[in-house]
Amino acid sequence: PVLARAASEHFRESSRLPEAIEMLESHVAAAPVSLDLRVRLGVLYFAAKQDENGVRCLNEVLEIDPRQALAHQSLAKFHRLRGDAALAMPHAAEVLKIRGGEPDEFVRLAEEFREAGEVRQARLLLEKGIFDHPRDAEIAVLLAIMSREDPETRAMAASRFREAEALSGPDGPAAKPEFQMGFAEFLIESGDTLAAEKRLQDAIRAIPRESTREYAVALRKLAGLWEKENRNASAAAALRARADAADPPASK
Repeated sequence: PVLARAASEHFRESSRLPEAIEMLESHVAAAPVSLDLRVRLGVLYFAAKQDENGVRCLNEVLEIDPRQALAHQSLAKFHRLRGDAALAMPHAAEVLKIRGGEPDEFVRLAEEFREAGEVRQARLLLEKGIFDHPRDAEIAVLLAIMSREDPETRAMAASRFREAEALSGPDGPAAKPEFQMGFAEFLIESGDTLAAEKRLQDAIRAIPRESTREYAVALRKLAGLWEKENRNASAAAALRARADAADPPASK
């Protein structure tokens, strides 16, 4: 393998890509268990614009060993360049699960999964992220939100909201309206309406006024909480009036 790699690199650096590929093809045919060189061959196929061969070669490697990070990384890059995020994201996630990464890498990819409707995949990725970075509040906050959105983990989301809030502190990412709104719903369900009220009020203050629909939802939720408990009737009516002004009922 060492000699085959060295010879292939010599040809590649000499701008003789076909010979570089042929060298690795010969070695892989004789020694199929050389997975590192099979991955390298897949990369060279991409460099030579032999895309079908590259995808086939790297997928064959992953069938043998799903933890070949470079194979996942190469496929993720290839699919990104082709504009196919749906195929790229699972490979990018595997790279993070195998090699780890920076907190913002976990958060960005999890958000991408979420936007694509892949909530479970986002949650699983963030669980790996919080394992690697147990003190990162951004990961913890998004994990709490994803745990609530994923039916498989909704029951345990309350504890994740509390953990994320403790990590974040008052001025950290837990101050985001989405987090406060989600946490408030769990508190209402558990009967802790006073704590829920505070979080709804915090969310209302933090929501940009241009986010009219989100603002109206928060106002109506707080008004509904007061109405259900038969208190602050006039304030609840005022909240509903503000909500209707921001997001008129006829527009829904």
